[in-house]
Amino acid sequence: MNYTQMLDGHLDFVLYQRSMPWDHAAGALLLAEVSGVSVRPDGAPYRIAKRQTGLLLNAANRACCQAVQTTLWA
Repeated sequence: MNYTQMLDGHLDFVLYQRSMPWDHAAGALLLAEVSGVSVRPDGAPYRIAKRQTGLLLNAANRACCQAVQTTLWA
């Protein structure tokens, strides 16, 4: 649901604690297709095969995503 709201422009960013592939793989792909960003707390891109916690989604651009990262995880 949050992915569609983000793609429609209703949400600027979303933060998830869990990032299971079945919950995020398709949405992260759609977000990437519209130049959105899906990153881990350390700034690494979201990868399905890598099991980590924390996922920040941002529909605007990388600069906006970095501003959110700095605010949340600095």
